[in-house]
Amino acid sequence: MSGTFPIAAVAKLTGLTVDTLRAWERRYGAVIPQRDAGGVRRYNGEDVERLRLLRSATSMGNAIRHVAKLRDDQVRALVQGATEHTPDATGPIVERIVQSIRRYDVWRAEELLTRAAMLLDSQQFVIGVLSPLMSTVGALWERRAFSIAQEHLVSVLVRNLLGTLMRQRPPATSGITLFATPPGEPHEFGIVLAASLASMRGIRVSVLGSGLPSVEILRAARYLRPTAIVIGAMLAQPELQRCVAAVRAKTPVRTEILLGGPAAVRQSVSVEGVDHVATLSDFADRLAQRAA
Repeated sequence: MSGTFPIAAVAKLTGLTVDTLRAWERRYGAVIPQRDAGGVRRYNGEDVERLRLLRSATSMGNAIRHVAKLRDDQVRALVQGATEHTPDATGPIVERIVQSIRRYDVWRAEELLTRAAMLLDSQQFVIGVLSPLMSTVGALWERRAFSIAQEHLVSVLVRNLLGTLMRQRPPATSGITLFATPPGEPHEFGIVLAASLASMRGIRVSVLGSGLPSVEILRAARYLRPTAIVIGAMLAQPELQRCVAAVRAKTPVRTEILLGGPAAVRQSVSVEGVDHVATLSDFADRLAQRAA
């Protein structure tokens, strides 16, 4: 994370209140922010990361007066040692989040998600936790085992957390990658998760949303001049082939077009100059190869 942040922004990034931030600084020296010419607190990226660690540690019952004396690596070890779930056991994490949402305990679900984000690297978190979580919630909702309100609670939690993670990694590239779903496709979490993976690689992203006709995708592309466009489709859609073909036909050859999701495979969508990326793991591998 680069640059500095005012205390209000740090409160949003860490989930701590402004009063708590001030108290942790004044009483325990948890972090010592810089001050600008007017005496206003300014926090850097290392301060924010430490505060997030301390919040995780205190949420487990550790007193701030004790953990504030520890180095970052010691706090991280404390958090990792106390959690019941390791990076190789993401399934139980998803199950506990789902159970929390069943009880409408959004605070516990947020704590579990935040802890997982702290302990796992970004790719493992997105692919190993968020992706199966959203698939599970979607399946429960379709079977009417989850209410609309419960599904919305998870959606808001995931969106907020992804927004925080993406803001912590300013883009390192100048080009933009657009993400959208075709007409009739209401599920946008596939493209949101893919955009998160790209953002965490330093790629500037723009998520246009779900159910967009080709004319809308092309209109955005004319203004933003993206280096790549990713179209995701979970469900079989009659307009999928036509939408992808139209975007490819009216986009410069140098613009990479990717079609992701299981619908492209099931419908055998084939458009010259368009590459298929079936899963998030495949997309992550493609990003890694591009960066190599």
